[in-house]
Amino acid sequence: MTKWNTYQCQNDELAILLFESLDTDKWRRIASPISISQALIKSNTTINSFMDHGWSGPQTSQLRLSRWPSIIQVGPKAEQHIAYTGTPPDNQRFKLITDSIEGTIITIKYPKSGVYNIVGLDGKTISPNKWNDTLKGVNLIQRSYCGENRYEGVVNLFQFYLTPNCLVKVIPIDAIAS
Repeated sequence: MTKWNTYQCQNDELAILLFESLDTDKWRRIASPISISQALIKSNTTINSFMDHGWSGPQTSQLRLSRWPSIIQVGPKAEQHIAYTGTPPDNQRFKLITDSIEGTIITIKYPKSGVYNIVGLDGKTISPNKWNDTLKGVNLIQRSYCGENRYEGVVNLFQFYLTPNCLVKVIPIDAIAS
């Protein structure tokens, strides 16, 4: 838009991915910078926590909330790979804010093995996808509903599907996945 000296984005499949730590140390522990890569559009974004705005006398308070917003591309084939430079928080909350009707798959690579659950807004656990003998692994994400999830052992990848304006929590459980 020349008159405004701006560019008007015509992409209807953009969204804000907002995620944050729910761990007790969410104000003190830094898990960023965080890389979000999107193979579909060949994009890699590095994000940080919000700035520390508190003061303790002449210096900053050294407190910042572990919350990360990022603009991402959604769509029928969209997938976001999140890589933490620090240890990922155990408990996290994710929300996808968009006017699009499309969602995205979130993939988090964990540095250690573990089992994670998705809990919906209603507080109920969303069961992971079932084992598939033909695939010799857990069924792939079909993009059927918000919170659909799977964990791929050995490589420690946790995947879940987020639909527009859906809010889910990722929580660890003390168990061995079968």
